[in-house]
Amino acid sequence: MNQAGQRLKEVCQATLLLLPRKTMLVPTLSHGWLLVNVKILTCLTQLLIGQIVRVKLLLNLQSLQNKMDTLTPDKLEAMLDRAAKRGAKQALQELGLSDETAAVDIREIRSLLDTWRDTRKSIWNTFVKITTVAVFTFIGAAIWMKLGS
Repeated sequence: MNQAGQRLKEVCQATLLLLPRKTMLVPTLSHGWLLVNVKILTCLTQLLIGQIVRVKLLLNLQSLQNKMDTLTPDKLEAMLDRAAKRGAKQALQELGLSDETAAVDIREIRSLLDTWRDTRKSIWNTFVKITTVAVFTFIGAAIWMKLGS
């Protein structure tokens, strides 16, 4: 007798000893009737449901294992590529860059950024030149005043 059958026997024996004798008539497959203790019938039903749930769980786990066994590295890489492409398309759609003019828009944005960087560099260079000329002018004026007096 397997573990589940042994457990069923123990539970049913304990139920017979502890519970009052409430009985009911239950139809059988042979078109007869069987006098059964209600508590025992409930106990058997619950154990049967538990076994059915366990079997379904095992079948689902086996099915999942079979699917995982057929997942080769190439299939996994293909799945990841498809997911990455879908994600990139969705991100571009959210940014409004999913139409035909998206490449032109990106080029314009890059051009604008390059122009901004060049302008910023020019401004900095001009500031350094003006500051340097001002410092040398101040030094020259100070020397001229000193020598002129």
